[in-house]
Amino acid sequence: MSPPAWFFTALVAMPALHVVAPGARWLDAPWTLLGSIPIALGALLHAAALRSFRSAGTTPDPKGRPAYLVRRGPYARTRNPMYLAGLPILLGVEVLLGTTTPALIVPAYWLGAMRWIALEEVALARRFGAAWDDYRAAVPRWL
Repeated sequence: MSPPAWFFTALVAMPALHVVAPGARWLDAPWTLLGSIPIALGALLHAAALRSFRSAGTTPDPKGRPAYLVRRGPYARTRNPMYLAGLPILLGVEVLLGTTTPALIVPAYWLGAMRWIALEEVALARRFGAAWDDYRAAVPRWL
């Protein structure tokens, strides 16, 4: 399963769990609407990361063959802004739902992201060699 498919599976699983086995309610309306804030922040980060790829003229496809090592935009601060963007989006969905079981999906997403990152970093090291090593040393994986 590709990283986007992994994220969208998590995104669909959360409301499904909320309906099938919601668990305890921990937040009531209108406070659940606060979930829209992290969702918007995550979406903005993801959009900025995609713009960085487009402006560099390379692919964001994790299975693709990037022409350039993107080091600008959010990639100047974190090596994985797209995966990072998924976290506030999923946390925001949990807040919107206001029940406990959707929270089980967040660590599953994180574990999947860590798996994909490990595979991508091996491919980037092969593709970009010393440039990747320099980038990895200069920019943290997360923040």
